[in-house]
Amino acid sequence: MKKSILATSILLGALGLGCGEPTSHAKAVYLLLDTSGTYSKEIKKAQNIANYLLGTLNGGDSLGLARIDSASFSEGDIVSKMTFDARPSVSNQQKRAFRKNVDKFVTGVKGAPTRTSPVECSRPPSGSTKRAPARNTS
Repeated sequence: MKKSILATSILLGALGLGCGEPTSHAKAVYLLLDTSGTYSKEIKKAQNIANYLLGTLNGGDSLGLARIDSASFSEGDIVSKMTFDARPSVSNQQKRAFRKNVDKFVTGVKGAPTRTSPVECSRPPSGSTKRAPARNTS
């Protein structure tokens, strides 16, 4: 009799431990974009990374994006920050708004390239006979 009461107590105790508060697996990502000097030319790559992250984050996750330059960081440098709702329809609306804020910011960065494809930027013009300079191997 004592063994069955002990076994029942252990079983109920183990079940009680499983009923605790659920743990959160939410992620938070904050992107800092350096817009000073020549780094502003890389802004399109950062925009692509932000867009990728928007597709990977779920409800309850947070994403923030801010600029840093040669001046001190302030609250005004935050481009957008958001914690996404658990409801997919609301979360998708929030993600679209976040992307719109980032797109608007990127178009306003001075020195940012106007082309969106890195292949276009690195490929020589069609019909060009210009060759890359030979490397010095000595």
